[in-house]
Amino acid sequence: TSFEYGDFIRKNYYDAYKALIARTSYEYVPLMDEFREYQYRSVTAFMHLLREKIAETDPDVYFSANMADLMSTFMGVADVADFFCPELMYAYPINARTAVRYELGNAFDAPVNAAPNCMGNKELMTGDNATEIMKIYTAEAYAHGGYVQVPYQAPYVSGLYGDDSDMVSTDMEVLYLYYDYIHNHPELFMRLWPMADVGVLYSYASIRQYTGGGEDDFFGCAQTLIEHNIPCRVVATGDGVLIHKQLTDQDLYGLKLLILPSIIVMSENDIGGLQRFV
Repeated sequence: TSFEYGDFIRKNYYDAYKALIARTSYEYVPLMDEFREYQYRSVTAFMHLLREKIAETDPDVYFSANMADLMSTFMGVADVADFFCPELMYAYPINARTAVRYELGNAFDAPVNAAPNCMGNKELMTGDNATEIMKIYTAEAYAHGGYVQVPYQAPYVSGLYGDDSDMVSTDMEVLYLYYDYIHNHPELFMRLWPMADVGVLYSYASIRQYTGGGEDDFFGCAQTLIEHNIPCRVVATGDGVLIHKQLTDQDLYGLKLLILPSIIVMSENDIGGLQRFV
């Protein structure tokens, strides 16, 4: 409890620290892995405490966070989030990249309410097809049980940041007709269930400990399946430290194939579940 990381570095490694930072990354700084682990645990503990206090004050208040692109460094709040609120880098023409994120949210029982990353989407912010693009994004989100927020003249970086000379607005009058159709025809959209019999395992323990491309392997595998019109379901398991979700038999129910991309760490519970599945 009396250990001070900053003092430790300054007294023993400051010159080496400066030299390393000037030409490389933090990975060679002494105790950096332990410091990161401390930070992760502290942030996650704080999120749990905050969620508990919110529930005590008003149980009807929802809890979420800006989770960037659902990268692993932002997923530590998965245990406590009522829904995921990522800032997704949408692509146009549309591909399966965002669909994977929606399915990842479903694996944690946390629907994705996505905000387009406006700074990286020129077509959406400055193009003539903004409304048509939002139709596609809305359909995609709804198809995967999620939602997408509609940007309204959000800033796009072209020249100076904040220059609004080339911003466009989504025509909400057109989108309202689209939303009304969904609302007025629930039999076409509601009370449905997924038919996917291929699953892709998202192992947070493996992704956190994998020094190569574990996270990329997961997203790439699921995206490849979707782009080849093979419906897939994401199955998720945590690391027991930041995310406590465990693999259950219900998670694997109905699957004929489960793909394990770069899985290098597995708990006894997950081993047992996979053995029963096989």
